[in-house]
Amino acid sequence: MCPFTYPCVVGHVLNQVQILCLSEKCLCFCIDSCVYYISIVVYFSENEITQNHDHHPESCCEEYLHRQSLCVGGIPFVVFRLADVIGPRDSTNCFWQFLLWLKLCLHHKVPFYLRETDRDKLISLCYVKDVAMFSACSLYDNTLNRQLLQTSNSSCYNLAVFETMTVDDLIKLICDQLPLRKQLKVIYTGSESVPQILPSVSCGPISVMKASTGLGWIPSSLLNAVKDTVYFYQNIMDNREFCTEKKECMKELLDDLMDVYPEYLTESFRKYLKSCLNS
Repeated sequence: MCPFTYPCVVGHVLNQVQILCLSEKCLCFCIDSCVYYISIVVYFSENEITQNHDHHPESCCEEYLHRQSLCVGGIPFVVFRLADVIGPRDSTNCFWQFLLWLKLCLHHKVPFYLRETDRDKLISLCYVKDVAMFSACSLYDNTLNRQLLQTSNSSCYNLAVFETMTVDDLIKLICDQLPLRKQLKVIYTGSESVPQILPSVSCGPISVMKASTGLGWIPSSLLNAVKDTVYFYQNIMDNREFCTEKKECMKELLDDLMDVYPEYLTESFRKYLKSCLNS
C-alpha cells in the first residue's frame, strides 16, 4: 500500500470492516451491511445523488450505490464528500506541490501565478486527520454508529473545515508558517498554462451544516490544519524519508511549470529542488 494513501483512515478500518474499494481519491467500506463511501470530490448539494457528472469515477460510484439501493435486497449507504484535502500524507500531492511552488517563488523572487477565474473565489478545505478521526468514530462510537446506520437511504454529507477562504487567504496563511519572511507577488492571468493545483475542484465553498448538526462533525480550525500540514511537509523535506514521493512530487510540479516560466528559470527551479533532495 502506498504510504501516502490516507493511512490514518485505512489503519482504523482495514482490520475492522470489509474494504470494498481503495484508491488515492476514494475509500469505500462496509459496516454492519451498510456501505460507506468517502470521495475526495464534491459536485452537488447534500440532497442530491450525482448522475453522470462529467463521467467522473467518484460520481459513477455514487450513482451505482444509489441504483442498487433501490433494488430488492439493496444495501443502504452513506456518502461522505470531501472538499479539497490537506494534511499529512495526502496522496494527491496538491498541497505539497502548492507549498513547493510558493517556496520556489519566494526563493527566486519571481511571481506566483493564479488563474483569473480564481480571483476572489471562495473555497473549502478538508483536513485529512479530521476525516480519519470521524471514520474511526463511525466504528467505535456507538452513538454515531447508530445515527449513521439509522440515517435515511441515499444520505450524503459534506465534510470540510468550517471556514471558507480565497486562494489569496490560503497563500498568506501558508506563507505565515514559513521561515522565509519575503514578500510574495501574486499575479492573476488568463493563461491556461498555469496549473490548477489548488483549488482542484470547481464547485466553490461547501456547507457542512448537515454533518455538523446531524452527526456532530466538529473539524479542526483552518489555521491548525494549515499549520500541521506545512509542518509535516517542511519536516520531511529536511530528512531522508519518502524519497520516492519527493521525487515524484517535484517532477510533477516542474512539468506543470514548464510552460509558465522561462526555461532558464525552470532549470534553476530544478537545481534548487535537487539540492533539497541531497541536503
